Amino acid sequence: MLAEVRDHIFISYASEDSEFAIWLTQKLTCEGYAVWCDKFKELGGESYPKDIDQAIRSKTFRFLAVMSRTSNAKQNPTKERTLAITLARSRNEDDFVIPLNIDGISPSEINWMVSDINFISFYKSWALGLSQLLKKLNSINAPRPISGGKEIIAKGYLNTDFLTSTPENVYINSIPFIKIPQALKVFKTEISIDKEEETHWAFYKTSRNKEKLVLSFTSPSDKLSRDYYIHFVKDENLESEYIYGIPTKNIISNLLLKSIQLACYNSGLKDIIINDRTIIYFSKGIILGDKIKFITYDGKTSRVNIYGERSRRVNGELTKYRFYLSPKFKIYKESDGGYYASLRVGLHITDLNDLPLTPKQSNARRKNICKNWWNYHWLNRHLAVLSFLSQGAENIVIGDFPDSQVILSTKFIEKIAPYGIDENKLDNKKHGVD
Repeated sequence: MLAEVRDHIFISYASEDSEFAIWLTQKLTCEGYAVWCDKFKELGGESYPKDIDQAIRSKTFRFLAVMSRTSNAKQNPTKERTLAITLARSRNEDDFVIPLNIDGISPSEINWMVSDINFISFYKSWALGLSQLLKKLNSINAPRPISGGKEIIAKGYLNTDFLTSTPENVYINSIPFIKIPQALKVFKTEISIDKEEETHWAFYKTSRNKEKLVLSFTSPSDKLSRDYYIHFVKDENLESEYIYGIPTKNIISNLLLKSIQLACYNSGLKDIIINDRTIIYFSKGIILGDKIKFITYDGKTSRVNIYGERSRRVNGELTKYRFYLSPKFKIYKESDGGYYASLRVGLHITDLNDLPLTPKQSNARRKNICKNWWNYHWLNRHLAVLSFLSQGAENIVIGDFPDSQVILSTKFIEKIAPYGIDENKLDNKKHGVD
């Protein structure tokens, strides 16, 4: 009689956590592990078992229990975990069941049979959790019967019928500056200008021979001039490599970034400083219904929320929190000499009193909100932000006078991919923009 060969990794999860289970299956297969996950009916040459109980009993080397508040309440995952824990205790295999915590569920919320088992945390970072899991599997000499795991996963993508030979546009989250002033204005000030004034004027501070100098594309308001005793000195040509010993491109990049931030402030966005970083975000009520109306990448009219409230259960208690769209720009200069702005749209998370949460709390809530936001969701939110700042025009114009205006396009850089994707054939639920 042949001895049982237990060489498979069994992944038990609730259907609501399928995205994580699919990702984990692919990662483990790439590492050479034979994985059973019902989302993959055949992987590595062996189909998913018909008799799950028997597979767990006789073929499973380790049982990965994907733990979440959803799976904790589901019948099938609970049944599979119960069987696996019973087997582990009868065999005296303490680590046969490896629970993976993917949403921060606390031990007090979990069935007593698994509450005392050490978890591997994935809710802070999937990458960090995977690293810990691989280290664990390696420490117990988990079999790796599959050769060419990476090729198997790649082939699964390449052979799917959702790829088409029709070229498709690819958007890069960078936009070009259409116009930059040709000169810098140099000012002298008797009093150092407070950073808070950047919500009214884009400027760059420096010094020369103990003089306080301020560089800008534009002149300050009469009020700022009076408050800080600001006097115009001269214009500086931007064609020189250095200005007052500072690389000119650094000054230009800094002023372009502050000009965009000024456009955000002028449009009603707010800011907050967290750990010396300035976070700019949409404020509630600056637009009717707290929704931006814009044109999507495929030419349709849609709306996207700039603000919302959600609930999250922490230690058994339901707590509410708020989220705000938060744009972040970076400036860079290309080899062609042109300046570009890259845009990343994120979320600013607060409590109901608009006090920012801790990074750990914010990350958990951000993941919960964004878990079903795919590329087109993010692209549409980027387009919405640019549409809002430009008031629906093709360009964002910053400044009142033509010779000192900064003009930024709202059109992302586009590339043409030789192949396209038929999204109707993808096995993912398509969610609306909102």
